[in-house]
Amino acid sequence: SLPHPVNTEVPSSCVARANKAGPRSGQLERSAVIACMEEELRKLGCKISSSDDMVTINGKTGLNENVILHGHNDHRIVMALSVLASLSDGCIIEGAQAVSKSYPYFFEDFKACGMECEIHD
Repeated sequence: SLPHPVNTEVPSSCVARANKAGPRSGQLERSAVIACMEEELRKLGCKISSSDDMVTINGKTGLNENVILHGHNDHRIVMALSVLASLSDGCIIEGAQAVSKSYPYFFEDFKACGMECEIHD
């Protein structure tokens, strides 16, 4: 199966392939997460496309700055976008509170690793 969809946050060239054996539980959810990641990565200037069994990200040397990203109320998307946003100046992630579903202290640990971010309610 496809690696967890948020693995699409890698800004360099990569291709993820998967063989599908048929419909599975959560398949629609994964498709929706991939579509959301495509939308947000495009805002950052990445060239990305997907099909039923492949996600392709064409590498980029820099990311767009001052971009407003949306977490789509999904903790996985927020965490993935946080890593990318830390590589660009002035990015805002709306709905970042979604991380509280699985990792309430994500941003504290993120900062402890030396990453820069500001939390606004």
